Amino acid sequence: MKIIVISRCVLIVLSLLTVVACMPIDVIPHASGMFTVISAASSRKKAGALVINKAKGICEQQNGTVTIIDQSTTYQGLDRDQQKLVKLAHDILPETKTAGPYTPPNHEYRSTLTFKCE
Repeated sequence: MKIIVISRCVLIVLSLLTVVACMPIDVIPHASGMFTVISAASSRKKAGALVINKAKGICEQQNGTVTIIDQSTTYQGLDRDQQKLVKLAHDILPETKTAGPYTPPNHEYRSTLTFKCE
């Protein structure tokens, strides 16, 4: 029985790692050893964590630590009122008339981090 539980846990962890690995993260190198990392996610916290983790990985490869120069996270999804209308339509209409339950897109927040490895 323990083997089955361990196997399920391993499958769950591997699935989560696959999802995170598929998140788009752009890395732009600049002059003087600076980098800009850009990512999008479904929440402000996730978008920020993705760029920080990517920056740490880049600096670890260079045996350095991250020095943040600039960081910002912006909302780029639907207007909050539009989201409420879309969700209301999904809640009111029968499921046969909609594409299923309302789920916000996974790219509503865009995070940008400019850093150096020192």
